[in-house]
Amino acid sequence: MNLLGAMGQFMEGNGLKEILEALFSENAVVHMLTGKAVHRAFRGHLLLGQCLTDQNVSTIIVNEPGFERLVKALEQLYCQVENSEIDVDRVQESDSMGKSVHAVALKKDLNYPELSKTWLNNQHVLRVARRPTEADRTGYWQMHLHAVSDCLPIFPAAGHPNYMKPAYMYLQNMTALEIENHEVFQTFICYPAK
Repeated sequence: MNLLGAMGQFMEGNGLKEILEALFSENAVVHMLTGKAVHRAFRGHLLLGQCLTDQNVSTIIVNEPGFERLVKALEQLYCQVENSEIDVDRVQESDSMGKSVHAVALKKDLNYPELSKTWLNNQHVLRVARRPTEADRTGYWQMHLHAVSDCLPIFPAAGHPNYMKPAYMYLQNMTALEIENHEVFQTFICYPAK
């Protein structure tokens, strides 16, 4: 909720409100930009992020013919994951994934004048906002701690320093859990069954 409110604050006056109003009612967008309508805000930001990524990938495909082969290879890997032929870890370690992530990141950072730094930062905050949800849904304790850690610099930057202190204290306590209460720590680090 706090991260989504921070995104609304960062993007104030940059067109985010107008884009979201094309999808949601004006009253709902007011609540989304403050982080109150969490599910709608998350969905709206994800849709917007997907549109920006699609534009970026389309530009890369037009300008770099070899990139289309990488996309097709990733689609094949995705189908294999869907059919339980391979696991997600193999996809993340694949050469195709590494090259495509690098190409998209390079294009966004260096050669994409249509996107301002503000919109790129918005997408970064969205990635950070997705991590706690991903960690909680997968049940990976270390990922959860990293996700909370990634959130820390965003709170003061958005003018919410009061959120940073309890998050920092929580992170300290949970990091010290291995020493202070090893039995509880062992319960947290047990990964869910695949």
